[in-house]
Amino acid sequence: MAPATSLAIHRSRPSVLLGCLLLTACSFGDIYSTKKGPNLKAIESTVADRLISQHIPGAALIIVKDGKLVDMKCFGYRDLSQMLPVTPVTPFCIGSCTKGFTVMAVEMAVDAGVVSLNDHPSKYLPEFKLKDPQFNNKVTLRDFISRRAEEDTKPLALDWNDTSPKKMLHVISGVRPHANTSEQKLRNANLNICVAGYAVAAASGTSYEKLIQDSIFRPLAMNDSRLSSDIRLAEDAHGHILDKHAQPTRYERALDEIFQPESGIVSSARDMAKWLGLLTADGVFEGKRLVSERGFNELFEPLLDSKSDFTSSLGWSEKTINGSRIVAHSGGAPGYCASITILPDRHIGVVLLTNLGPESAEVQKAIPAWILSQLVSTID
Repeated sequence: MAPATSLAIHRSRPSVLLGCLLLTACSFGDIYSTKKGPNLKAIESTVADRLISQHIPGAALIIVKDGKLVDMKCFGYRDLSQMLPVTPVTPFCIGSCTKGFTVMAVEMAVDAGVVSLNDHPSKYLPEFKLKDPQFNNKVTLRDFISRRAEEDTKPLALDWNDTSPKKMLHVISGVRPHANTSEQKLRNANLNICVAGYAVAAASGTSYEKLIQDSIFRPLAMNDSRLSSDIRLAEDAHGHILDKHAQPTRYERALDEIFQPESGIVSSARDMAKWLGLLTADGVFEGKRLVSERGFNELFEPLLDSKSDFTSSLGWSEKTINGSRIVAHSGGAPGYCASITILPDRHIGVVLLTNLGPESAEVQKAIPAWILSQLVSTID
């Protein structure tokens, strides 16, 4: 691993701090060391420019191929007011990118014989049922970890029995929701993954947090990662939003723990490189298979036929761009935006973590797609 480097920072005006976003760098021995390899410095510079244009205080970029780290780059500040730099161990909220972890944990539980994707959630959550009896009779865990339930069963909703969604989720998860939990937040996709995550945790005789720790964090040595809470660590990236002058201002709001299976993970660039390594090596990490070949392949199998170029997999969305199949998920949390984008056929992936929210099309789509296009062009 090459040593981190620091570039000189122009500090004369706080409003232009972002003009020197490129602050810390961690470039690892890349596998594209041939003459045909991509110019990683040029990629990093372009990404920095695009992050600057979005006024993003801090970010981390990870590129992995075939389970091996190609590049890791840290930009800007985890704490803009104190000018503390983003480092490889800076945890960011990854928002809905958490769903991929939940679905992986479900597949691992299937491998262990703990659950079947054909099980009804009520097998493990006796309080669970749906409003519509027809859907209630046929719905399975598979529906709840795919977007099929979201797309094909619009009436899919819990039967609250004259209680609030917050109370029902409290029954399912064992976690008391915050007073400011918004009913509007309980969209089908969010509810579905929460139900699945808590069902598998119950089947495993543990909490959702311990399920993820034991299934994924510990085997991958993701030591900087945790489930979100009110606790803040000094290394954490502080969330930001843009004020009326388009300048980033600190914005911290606690994420409701009740939504942990959907958006609760906080993770660093170092740890997300390991996660992306697992995803680009077909479920193998450091020579050890952590999820069965069956389970891994099932994660990315297309589930929906559509007139558009959109399909979905278990916990992931898919698009075909210029003939290349892209599997991706983005995540927005208060003050943060993140994305994971993979070319599964080429075993290449990109993660981008930022501490500016809400969602950004640049972070979620444009920058990762451009990076992948650069990488693919060098190996074709």
